[in-house]
Amino acid sequence: MANWRDSVDKTLKEHLELQIKEASKYSEAYEKAKNKGQAQLWISISNLSREIFNLELKLKFLEGALKDIASELKNLREQNEKSKQIEPILSDLNIQSDIPDIKIEESSNKQPKEKKPKEKKARITKKPRQKKISSKRTKKEKPKKR
Repeated sequence: MANWRDSVDKTLKEHLELQIKEASKYSEAYEKAKNKGQAQLWISISNLSREIFNLELKLKFLEGALKDIASELKNLREQNEKSKQIEPILSDLNIQSDIPDIKIEESSNKQPKEKKPKEKKARITKKPRQKKISSKRTKKEKPKKR
């Protein structure tokens, strides 16, 4: 007798095998059921429900990100429109040519600060640690009491 899974459409077969494989992970649980076939179906339904839930979470995240991007684009367009409206007004007023260049020069009245000699700080140096010489003991030897 031919296996019923062999007669399933090729487009569904891959998904069917995946669901059977996922459900078989819980064989210990459905082996305890009175109706094992029905328990397997409920496990498959639970797996599909989990997949749908995870996809919905991802979808909500992506929708939120797209809304944020759309809002930012709208703000940038509004700022661009405002700057386009302001440019002709500024060019009519010719404001930029009326602003004189201002140069700030340091006055020569200031005297340079005196440099104080740096004080030398005492430095504490650490002596290199000496390695402890340990006596080699075998596992059978007990340490001597002092």
